[in-house]
Parts: sequence; C-alpha cells; structure tokens
Amino acid sequence: PIFTRHMGIKEENAKILLGEEATRRNVALAIKGWLTEKASSPDDIVFFYFSGHGTYAIDSNYDEEDGHDELLCVWDSSPILDMTYVKDDDLNRWFGQIAATTKVVMLDCCHAGTGTKALYRGDNIIKEAGIDWRSMENASVDALMREEREIEDTLTREGVEVKSTATAKSFSGITDSADVIEFAACRAEQVSLESAGLKHGVFTYYLTEGVRTGAADADGDDAISLGELQSYVTKSVKAKRFKQDPQLTGPNAKTLVVLPLPVATQPEPVEAPVAVAPTPTPAPVATPPAVAAAPSSGVVQKPKPDPQPTAEPTPEPPRPAPVVQPPSKPKPEHK
Repeated sequence: PIFTRHMGIKEENAKILLGEEATRRNVALAIKGWLTEKASSPDDIVFFYFSGHGTYAIDSNYDEEDGHDELLCVWDSSPILDMTYVKDDDLNRWFGQIAATTKVVMLDCCHAGTGTKALYRGDNIIKEAGIDWRSMENASVDALMREEREIEDTLTREGVEVKSTATAKSFSGITDSADVIEFAACRAEQVSLESAGLKHGVFTYYLTEGVRTGAADADGDDAISLGELQSYVTKSVKAKRFKQDPQLTGPNAKTLVVLPLPVATQPEPVEAPVAVAPTPTPAPVATPPAVAAAPSSGVVQKPKPDPQPTAEPTPEPPRPAPVVQPPSKPKPEHK
C-alpha cells in the first residue's frame, strides 16, 4: 500500500479492508471506532483511500447543488437501496467525529451516472457496467438512524467510546462540514479509468509513481504537497491521453505537505559500517609464544602440545657436580 510502503506510515497505523471485508458496516466501524481512537489529537493527519466503483443517487437531504449524492460501492451494496452504499454524507458525518484537524479522502472511483469504474484496454474503449441510480430507493431517516445505532452499539460493546451521530439532524437537512480535503480521480461527470497495461487504476498508478520515485516534487525541496501531486497525476494522465481530470478541493488542500522526504530519494539504510567504510583490521594481539594464536580448527594444522614429563624427561644440560667433599678418612696415628 502507498501509505505504509512509500509514505512511511507504520503498519499499526493503517487498516486495510479488501474484498468481502469491505462491507458498509465494516467501513463504518473502521472509521467511527478504530480510526477515531487512533487519530485522537488535532495534530494528527488522517488519510482515507478508496479504490473501487462509484455511482450516484438522488440527494435525500437536499445538500447537493446538483441534486445527487455520490456513492461508494462496497462489497454488500445493492443496486436498489441507497443505504447499502457509503455516501458522501456518511463520510462527512463519520469524519466529523475525528479529532484530527487534517483529513484527506482520496477516491479512485467513478462519480458518473454510468455507475462503475471503467476499464481502459488501450484502444480508448470504456467498458461500463452501469447501475440505474434513477430506480434506486432512498431509505427512510428512521432506517438510517437505526443502522447507525446498531453500529454504535457494536462499538460500545467493544469498549469504544462513541459520540453518537444517530440523530435526526445528522440525516436530514444540511449536515455540518467536516472540513475534509478531497482528492478525486475525476470530475463528477467523468469516469475513472483502469488500464490493463498499467494493471492499476490510472489515478492510483500515477499517484503512487509520483510518491514512490519523488517525481511529483516539482520544486525539488524534498517535500511533496497535494498540489504538486495533483499536478503530477494530471500531467501524467494527459500525456497518456486518458480522459479524466483529477480534482483537489478542501481547506489549504494544495499546500498540504503529504510527504516530507520521498522514500526513493533517501539514502539506503546501512546495516553495518562496511557499507560506509571498510571494517578496520584488528591489531594482532601480542601473546606469549607458548600460547600464541591458536589457528581455527580445520584451517591450519594445530601443533601438538608438549607432552607432560611423565615418561622420558627432556635431557638437561650437564650440571656441575655438587661440591660435596666425601668425608676424609682419618689419618692413622703414628705412635
């Protein structure tokens, strides 16, 4: 993942939902519970990244200028009921609970009425599998509040302190802004493309490339802002003639630095001093000849140790005879 692999975020500070894990309830639990607890300081920065299908629904609380809610298609989304999706209103409501001042939502998905992310096969053909959002039913406020309470009850049983958003105000009328920065793959009327050649969504591929290689650092100051990242992704998408325009909106969005130093420009980690300077040769240890430098076994034949003087002692040089005079015989007395 881009955040842990290329942006230096620790794995314990990242949560990934893939495939059948990415249900609407699990996304809600992850944001309202895990993420809210993790990002408990105003100084924290929160990133939410979604890559998948996106569609529209009729705006149910009249807070959208174009009359449509943007929807993220999750694992258990139904083509006939809007409450089975993750709405932009849901994200706004859930992120509003998080103490962190800076919240960035990155969306690599369609925001077009055609319904889903398209597949670019290299010949400018877009394969669409649309959802008819005009026939989608809007859930009642009571049903939405009941679902929200069930999510909050689950968190409470897990010991998570929850600030409830299961109120009528949260689901009807204009919701309070969560001051979320949004970095989207395309305009609302466009589709977000995938490339069979790149084996990625076009937006995700070039965003990752800009961070991984440091190429998005336009001014060479060893830092990448969201504005620089948007410029790099847009330039790369246009160079390949993909028809989508990445969008960046929100408070101070363009100046927010997301990467102080690209991983690709950092020196490789040094595991041992030999990577920097040759290992100094240790000075020979002066040892007495009798015990000097016993060589390693199997490399140099080890000299046999001197045997203990049990059998035949080593001959010693002749010693002078001890100066001991034998007792002299008594001289005979002459009488």
